[in-house]
Amino acid sequence: MMGNMFRTAGTDTYLRLKQPSLWIAIVFVTLYDSLTGPFGTYEYVTLKQIIFFWLPKSALVVASATFLIEVSRSARFRHKPYEYLGLFLAYAVLMGALSILIVSQIKGENYLQKDTPLVFAYAFVMTMIFLYSIRYMFNYIDALMCKREASVRPKIFSRLKKHRMANTVFALSANDHYVRVYSELGEELCHLSFAEAVKEIDPIAGIRVHRSHWVALEAIKETNITSGRGTVKLKNDVKLPLSRAGVKEINDLNERRAKMI
Repeated sequence: MMGNMFRTAGTDTYLRLKQPSLWIAIVFVTLYDSLTGPFGTYEYVTLKQIIFFWLPKSALVVASATFLIEVSRSARFRHKPYEYLGLFLAYAVLMGALSILIVSQIKGENYLQKDTPLVFAYAFVMTMIFLYSIRYMFNYIDALMCKREASVRPKIFSRLKKHRMANTVFALSANDHYVRVYSELGEELCHLSFAEAVKEIDPIAGIRVHRSHWVALEAIKETNITSGRGTVKLKNDVKLPLSRAGVKEINDLNERRAKMI
């Protein structure tokens, strides 16, 4: 369970890093660290150090903080703020220790001996403010995206917890009282009937290839038909069975596509 939580947080972090908001945060942190120069480090920092030291450091801090925030937003911590507060406190302590190391390298150990508590306290407080600010920003951005996409985004996305940031659905498969949803991020079980899931997938275009399987047209990679039955292979390399009715649907689809060429 913990492994799945960390894998999901890692995937969400990767998707976040593809968004402009994260790079804005990285640039902001870099400019803040280099131009304000906490504890007088501005006098010691050159343009070369800003490019080759502060920028990678800021990117690492923002990326690791993003991963931690995504973990805190997982189902395990969603309604347990005191538990993810412990994660934030531990991370802030780590950043405090890292800041002590950085300042000692820039200004020398003599400076560090007299102002270690001040450096640690400053880094600790700023890290906590940064974590909660970024967490609020993610919640705000996600809320805006939900409102913007509510009119066109399939209703079934609102049921996803593990892969809530998925952009498309490849297929749906009935699984007892659940439906297995295949997206570009992986697969996830949702508690609803297969018939309801097919209704909620609109407006994604697709066909029912079997009484227990629905596939998106854009997700079909190849089909293999033998003796009136076969399999359909999706872009994620998942193979699903084709019933006789499904084969007919595929053949009709291929005919319509051929006429359009």
